[in-house]
Amino acid sequence: MKKPPRPSPLHGLPMPLRDALRGMSGFAEAAEEALAPAASILPEPIRSRFRDALRSLERRGKGLINTAISAEQIVIAGNFISGTARGADAAASCAAVFCFAWDHLAESRPGQTYLISETLLSAAMQEHAPPPDQLPSLSAAALYDRIRASAAIGNMPGFIATLSAQSQQEIDLSLLAIIVWLLSDRAATLAEEENLLELSLALVTAIQTDVSAALGNSEKLAQIIESSSEHL
Repeated sequence: MKKPPRPSPLHGLPMPLRDALRGMSGFAEAAEEALAPAASILPEPIRSRFRDALRSLERRGKGLINTAISAEQIVIAGNFISGTARGADAAASCAAVFCFAWDHLAESRPGQTYLISETLLSAAMQEHAPPPDQLPSLSAAALYDRIRASAAIGNMPGFIATLSAQSQQEIDLSLLAIIVWLLSDRAATLAEEENLLELSLALVTAIQTDVSAALGNSEKLAQIIESSSEHL
């Protein structure tokens, strides 16, 4: 059985500092790839030291933000997605779980280097106020659209940038996979929750044509979210 990650000693870091650590890790990973041609002409042992320094920076950034998410936080996040939990605290919990899920999916998809800002994500979520009688799937679809338009995810969160169609689709599918996962029934352990999250990504990727066609149409997107979460 896969063991849950150990809580980081810096679990209580403020959101902006956790975002900075994510950025440090992402920068190191992107820099290693971008500078690979130049690094190849360096003599040994300088080449190895250069590569090791970047990888060490990447590991440190990931290690410091790799905090365990509790079952209670996942429940709160699911309730927030469905519209039954509200307020700043619920939004902050949902943002933390969302970032945990995003980082987990990024590790399972080599080459995906899009960063996520917990600070911007939490701010966008705090603006989410669905009507009390709204269906959970419609609430989830509205939140999906809000996050997608928030600039909280991208090469440089907080900046509006033009992404390729493939990059935007990868972000859209990962974002939807997390929404679907949080709206599904809860698993017994964190390891099983992670498995469900991975299955959710596989599920929405299998119907990516339908997902792309539903973007901009809340009712169609809500139907996909409801159907996918039930299947999951």
